[in-house]
Amino acid sequence: YKQRIVNDAIQSIDKRQYMRFDAENNRNPISMEDNAQLSGLIDISRGGIAVKHANNLKVGDVVPVKISYGDLNINADVKVVTATSNRAGAEFINLDRATANKLLYMNILLKEANGVQANLGDLSLGLN
Repeated sequence: YKQRIVNDAIQSIDKRQYMRFDAENNRNPISMEDNAQLSGLIDISRGGIAVKHANNLKVGDVVPVKISYGDLNINADVKVVTATSNRAGAEFINLDRATANKLLYMNILLKEANGVQANLGDLSLGLN
């Protein structure tokens, strides 16, 4: 689980809707199949991902992703919402119920693996 780090003396709270989990520092690493636009997964949440890229993504781009965690395989589309020359943040879009359920299940597994207690809010699918 990552929380935003602020280097100055001002305390801040990350107001994201979902917790972010590092892709590599888990009991079971989270992997993403590389494609022409993405070169690696940085972190993931129920709402989206942060990825590495080679200066080929811009805000608004929609990219298909294939993510694996243990026996769980997720195929989804993400829309880039922030981008720098080598890193981008993207939100999951156009989720069907089965994919939303897989993301929910993965989130619960990641919370347990990272010692974070799940709560009743985790049971909502987050579908619009």
